[in-house]
Amino acid sequence: MVVGIFHTYLVLMAIVGTKQPSGKHELAPEEDTEIVQRMKEREETLRQHQLCLEQEIAELEARQESVPAPVWQVETRIQEYTGSVLGWASPLLRLAVPVLFMVWRQRRNRAPGQLRG
Repeated sequence: MVVGIFHTYLVLMAIVGTKQPSGKHELAPEEDTEIVQRMKEREETLRQHQLCLEQEIAELEARQESVPAPVWQVETRIQEYTGSVLGWASPLLRLAVPVLFMVWRQRRNRAPGQLRG
């Protein structure tokens, strides 16, 4: 019961405590046009900067294409090769390891005087 009353009190205080927008922060028409003018100037400088960046990207892509084989492609090919080798070798290793272990145990447990054969 107390928690419900406290919750209702907090909700009412939040509603009352929210500030309603007042007319104090309104802009004069002169300030509004100045802001719009500055925004247009900033937009133009950003467009010029974007064009410069696009040109740099095009130059970098052209240089990158001239490189025969980047290192990351070589690394990827090595990983693909080792993955394919391990791909077919893995089942063989799963079969061979237990067999080799059993052969090793049998030879180790054999008496020293036994004949090999």
